[in-house]
Amino acid sequence: MPSAEPQGVANENEGALLVREMANLPKEKRLPILAHWGITGGNFAEMTNGLIANVDLSVVQTFSFYNPINDKATSLIPRILEETRATGIDGIKSSVGIAQAYDLTWLFAIAMAKADSTDRSSIRNALENIDAFDGVIKSYSRPFSKDNHNAPLADQLFFAQYSDAKDPKPLH
Repeated sequence: MPSAEPQGVANENEGALLVREMANLPKEKRLPILAHWGITGGNFAEMTNGLIANVDLSVVQTFSFYNPINDKATSLIPRILEETRATGIDGIKSSVGIAQAYDLTWLFAIAMAKADSTDRSSIRNALENIDAFDGVIKSYSRPFSKDNHNAPLADQLFFAQYSDAKDPKPLH
């Protein structure tokens, strides 16, 4: 009998292959799949050929437009829908990547302005000295320091689950 231990996956190509293979097993042999948010990019859901609904797939991630936590995140949704021509949140590809890129772009812009330079060392030092920033993912207090270069900290992680949606929905 297979173990109920979750199985890890890599990115969208490998993740989609694993989902298809797992979905094609007899139901009693299917294992739960636990993945990082990286699989949610691109056309992951479509790459599973509709078989995503037949597996237990949970994703560790830092953000979801299904559960925006602030006004900045909420106001970004219609802009993304217009730009991508998606008809709803289900059509937004890689919401985690969009949110992380949005916040990081703003953090870099703040650091470059603070450094008054595009010099790598000056920007790194400025990033390490940003006091606060209200982003899409969260309100950052000292997002970076000399010892911490990972702004979305563990307090932002949660599980989301795929069904037949193109973007995983947070588990409550």
